Amino acid sequence: MATTHLVGSVGLDDAEDVFRTAATHVGDSLRRLPDGERGERDHWIGFQYDVLCSAEGIEPGPVVERTPGLLNPEVRLTRPAAEISLPELRYRRHAETSYALLRRLKDEGTVPERLRFQVCLPTPVAVVNAFLPVEAKAAFEEVYERAMVRELERILAVVPAEELAIQWDIAHETALLEGYGAPWFGDGDVLGSVTERLARLGTAVPEAAELGYHLCYGNRDRKHFKEPADLSLLVRMANAVGATLPRRIDWFHMPVPHYRTDHAYFLPLRDLARPEAHLYLGLVHQMDGVAGAQRRSDVAAKVLAGGRGFGVSTECGIGQVPADLAPRDWITETLDICRAVATPEHLG
Repeated sequence: MATTHLVGSVGLDDAEDVFRTAATHVGDSLRRLPDGERGERDHWIGFQYDVLCSAEGIEPGPVVERTPGLLNPEVRLTRPAAEISLPELRYRRHAETSYALLRRLKDEGTVPERLRFQVCLPTPVAVVNAFLPVEAKAAFEEVYERAMVRELERILAVVPAEELAIQWDIAHETALLEGYGAPWFGDGDVLGSVTERLARLGTAVPEAAELGYHLCYGNRDRKHFKEPADLSLLVRMANAVGATLPRRIDWFHMPVPHYRTDHAYFLPLRDLARPEAHLYLGLVHQMDGVAGAQRRSDVAAKVLAGGRGFGVSTECGIGQVPADLAPRDWITETLDICRAVATPEHLG
C-alpha cells in the first residue's frame, strides 16, 4: 500500500470523528493524521483576526476590497509594531486537546500507533497579507513570525517531537509570486525572500519532528486564485527551499486540477530535487471518482517513470463540502478514492 496524505481540514463533526473516519477509510495508507481543523479554524486563518485584535496596540480596521467582489477586514496598529506583544495564537490549545484525544484512540487500538499527529500552520506571510494594511506589513511581519515560532515551541511542549509532523501551508506566497498583490519584501527577488522565510520556519521544526510544505493555489469556494499553467512555480519554490534548508524535508504537497490529464502539467516534476522528500500530488477529486484520479495518476507516473514515486491526496483540505452534497458521504467517498488510487505499482 502506497501513501495518502490529508492536507489538513476535514469537514466532519469534530476531531474524534475525523480521527476515527480517517483511520477506517485510509488509515493503512497514511503516515500522519491531522485533526480536521474544526471549530474556529474552519475558515483557515480567519480566527487570527480576533487574535490580533485582542492584543494591546491593535484594533479593528476598515473592511476593504482586496480583489473584485472579495471583502476583507483589516486591523489598525495604534502603536509601533515593535512595541506590540501578541498573545498565544491558539494553535497550541487545539494541538494539545487533539493530541490527547489521538493518544487515547491509539491506546484503544482505534488509530494505528505509527501515525504521527499532523499540525498545519499558516506562514506569517499569510496572516500579514490577509489582515495588515500595506504600510504596516513589513514591520509587523517580524512580530508575527516571532509569535508563530513561540507557538510552535508551545506545541512541542505538549506533543512529543517524535510523534509530531508540522506542515507549513504556503498559499499567499504563491499568490504574490504569481503577481496577485504587491510584495512588501524582496527588492525584485521575491522568490529569494520567500525562500528565506520558508527556510526559517523549517529550521524552527526540530529534527525529531517531521516537516512538510503544502504548496497551494488557494481554495476559496473550491477554486484557485489562478489556474496554474503547470507545476513549474511550485517546483522552483520547493527546490529553492530545499537548497537553503539544511534539515530533512519529509514531504511536499502540490495540487493537480481535475481537468489536467496532460503531460505538460507534470513535466516540471522531473526537476524536483531533495529525493528524500516524499511527493504528494493532489489529484483526487470526488467529482470524477477513481477513474479520474487514476487517469491523472497514470499521466504523472509516465512523466516520472524511472524517477521518484509519489503519494496521493486532494488538492487542498476537504473542509469545504459542496452545498448540494451530504458532508459525510462526500468526505468518505473522497477518502475511499484516495485509498483506491494509492496502489503499489508506481506510487511511493
